[in-house]
Parts: sequence; C-alpha cells; structure tokens
Amino acid sequence: MKQLIIHGQVCEYVKLDENIEFFCSRCKKRKISKKYAQYQINGVTKKLCNGCYGNLLSKQNKTT
Repeated sequence: MKQLIIHGQVCEYVKLDENIEFFCSRCKKRKISKKYAQYQINGVTKKLCNGCYGNLLSKQNKTT
C-alpha cells in the first residue's frame, strides 16, 4: 500500500475495533468511524476521514 505524504509527514492509516468520533482536518466534518488516517504537524496530531484520505492518495498516485 502506498503511503500518503502531507506537509512532509507520513500519514498513518489506523483501523480500530470500535468507532470513534472526530473532526476531519480536511473536510471539517464530524465523523464517526473505525478507520481514519493521522499525521502530525508541529506536534499536533491531525485526523483525516477515510474519504479524504482515499481522495488525496489517488491524487498523489496520479502525479507520481
């Protein structure tokens, strides 16, 4: 699986056993999911919803 790079940081894909609630840092929507991606900028952990992660990953794959 290809890795997504955001602001020079590797984005880690997370799969949990139970749902969590979070706000996606890209689409700014409230999400409840078992799957999300996370990355850190200046020591702050940001979360991406599964949809935004897939969209960014497909765009990155088209340019490489």
